[in-house]
Formats: sequence, structure tokens, C-alpha cells
Amino acid sequence: MTYSKCLLSPSGKPREMYVLKSTLRYSMQEKLNTLRDSQEFENLERICMEGGRRILVVGGGFLGSSLSSALLQLNNSLEHKNTIMQTFVESVSLQNYLPGYLTAHMADKLEDKGLVMYPDCLVTSLSRQEADGDPSHAGALQVKLMQSGEHELVDVDYVVLASTNVQPDVRVAVRAGLEIDSKNGGVLVNSSLEAYDGLFVAGNSASYYDQALGRKRVDFYDNAVNSGLCAGQNMACDDGRLMRYMHQPMFRCALPGTGVLLEGIGIIDSNLATVGVWLSKRDEVSRKPLSETSFERGVIYYLRNNIVVGILCYNASECLEVARDIMSERLSFEEASKRIMLAPEPWTRIYRTK
Repeated sequence: MTYSKCLLSPSGKPREMYVLKSTLRYSMQEKLNTLRDSQEFENLERICMEGGRRILVVGGGFLGSSLSSALLQLNNSLEHKNTIMQTFVESVSLQNYLPGYLTAHMADKLEDKGLVMYPDCLVTSLSRQEADGDPSHAGALQVKLMQSGEHELVDVDYVVLASTNVQPDVRVAVRAGLEIDSKNGGVLVNSSLEAYDGLFVAGNSASYYDQALGRKRVDFYDNAVNSGLCAGQNMACDDGRLMRYMHQPMFRCALPGTGVLLEGIGIIDSNLATVGVWLSKRDEVSRKPLSETSFERGVIYYLRNNIVVGILCYNASECLEVARDIMSERLSFEEASKRIMLAPEPWTRIYRTK
């Protein structure tokens, strides 16, 4: 059977958690959740609803932090609460994405909710706990954490591996002789999502050229939907006038129970210079703005050579569409900040990094 056109869009899989894979055994599978499909999320909810468990979330990215927050909120409905722990190789969760002042603020929020954190730790192995006569430890796991060359054993009942990034599935592409992006992963395509005549690639498997940010591969759901629509329209095109994929995909990360909703577009990387525009605190009596902020609402601009390459909306969803336009126009911070009016200037405070 032959076809004139084809769309390649495999789902991919969560990126493996460093060296941990080599220590896992089949006998531990019922105590381990890798969040690979909807069934595993349902399994996690079922385990948590039983209550009284020690649950460890491995990973300090958006998924791990959002999941830890959600599990803490679930505790509010339980008679026997779970102990929720999170471990990550960074000094604080979300360190790779958010400026330091904000990660510290969010860590305090989660700690106040009862999260037990193990920062700067590498999980080196998981093993069945040896019988010690304590019935509460029956069937539990021992997690070995390494920090500064020292090891610590932590007893848990359940482990969740929360890998934020997706490893694209390019096996079919490799067998077909398609060119693979050695830097970003995925199949190299043009701005119309075409690998070669009649063969299109969409979703996290496509490494495409963005006129504002250069070549990139995106894991976001928003990208999967919109790149699929663009590729489908191009496949149905009869006159040869292919659409360019111009959409700037966004991601959303909610931290339930903390009142925090993060929505980002472009390159969200704490290694870049950032300028945060935050709503200031208000005097309780006069209601006048103060010189400080409580980080309840703001917009963070990520800059490269003073050009905005990423925008993060913090409880500011109404700014998202304007942020998408800014990303396409390659504006400086001074130009971009005039387009997003979070509040009158006297009511805002500026936080800069680098």
C-alpha cells in the first residue's frame, strides 16, 4: 500500500532518570510510578487516597513540583494523611527555570503546606527494605540519596519518577533515513513541518525552525495540538502553498493549594538575564502601594542580548496572548513592558537578575 502524503507524530516517552534505571527490579514495580500513561496517574491517586503512606516524588521540574503540590492538597481530604517528600538534584525546585528570589518564595509556600524536601540529592538506588519487626515498614522501599559524597537512606512506601522532559520516539524516522537533530532531538523539518516532499512531522518529534528563537523542539501539549493542525492543513493543500508554522506554544503549570499558576512562552531558563515586573504590596490602612511585593502576581521577561526570548506569566493569564505577540516580534524589554500593562507603574516593582 502506498500513500502520497504521510504524517509522523509518535508520542515519545518520559526521559529516563539518570543512573537509576540500572538499579530497578521487576519486584519493585508495584511501588514505583513513572507517570507514562493515564493509568499510572490513576494508580497514584488510588494509592494516595488510602492514606498513611510515605510518598517520594523524584524530580524538581514543573511536573515534580506540580505533583507534590497536588498530593499535599489531596491530604486535606484524608483522615490519615500521607507524608509527601520531594527530592531533586538542584538546590531548590524549579531552579532551572525561575529566578532565585522566586524559587525561594515558592519553596517556602510548599514547606508551609507540609512538603518534606531533600535538595542537592541524587537518588542512586532503590531497594526493598529488610524486615526489622516493625509492621508499618512491611513492603517498604529504601531510597539511597547521595549528597556531597555522603549517603542517606530514606524509607518510603511509594516512589514517583516525575521527569518533566519527553524523549522523542525517532525509531521509525531513523529506519526511514530521516535526518535527526543532534542537539535538540527529533526529526529535522522545515518551517512548514515537512521533512521531505509529502512527509510531515508534528508534536514533540519535530525539530522545526522558529523565526524568533531559531531551531527548537517543544514538548508542550499546546505545540502538539497546533503543529498537528498546521501539518494536517498542509497535507490537505492542493495548490502547493504550504502554511508556515508560526504559533508560539505555551505551557501551563499549576501548584494546587498555593494559589500559583505559571504560564510560559518561549525560552524559560534561569541562566538567562530576567526582569520581573511584580504587583506591589498595599498598605492595609491607606491602600497605597508599598516598596515591596508579596509575589502574588507578576510577569517575568527572559532576555538574550536585551531581546525578549521568553515570558512567564505568574497568576497573570490575561497577559498571555500579548506575550505571544511580543515573542514573535523580537522586542527589547523596554518595548515589551509597554505592551503588557500589569498595573500602573507606581503599583509595580522591578526585580532583575544578572
